Amino acid sequence: MRTGSILSLLALCTLLFGCGQKSEPLPPPTAESIAAFTEAAFNGNTLVVTEALKNGMPANQTNAEGFCALMAASFNGHVETIQALIDAGANVNQTNTQGVTPLIAACGPYPAAVRLLLENGAEVNAADKIESFTALMYAAVEGLSPVCDILLEYGADPSMKDDDKDTAATHAKTGGHLALADKLQKLIDEK
Repeated sequence: MRTGSILSLLALCTLLFGCGQKSEPLPPPTAESIAAFTEAAFNGNTLVVTEALKNGMPANQTNAEGFCALMAASFNGHVETIQALIDAGANVNQTNTQGVTPLIAACGPYPAAVRLLLENGAEVNAADKIESFTALMYAAVEGLSPVCDILLEYGADPSMKDDDKDTAATHAKTGGHLALADKLQKLIDEK
């Protein structure tokens, strides 16, 4: 390759990609861009989320209410979006001001999201700051046996108590899920 061609290639690289130059720091995200990012995660729009991440949106950025995109995606069980955020470095144990974690947010009918978060290091026994509810308690009160099974597989402690001294078994019973309540109570009794 001739010297002129190399210089032309370097010049083109510099123009297109800023090669060899110090990049300017990105400006902080605006409230609008953060809201759009969180909403895209909430809706499972992985393409918008990944584009925002590529364009400098911090993976752990929180919105005005203190929720991060990983919590929003987890709340609706959007596994692909959750994975994209984890791949970008999102903290699976990040909490908002109420102590809600992505795992607690995922404890609706989303066993795949729960498993993905746990596989990536989510703290299974984290409790919120509202009433000290754990993910197992949230799943138990809704009667979500498959989610409870996954949480137990990853070491959820069924004997943990909330602020009212209730266990996941108590919450399952309160929710009318008697078979689940019995199962959880047997696990507590075996301890």
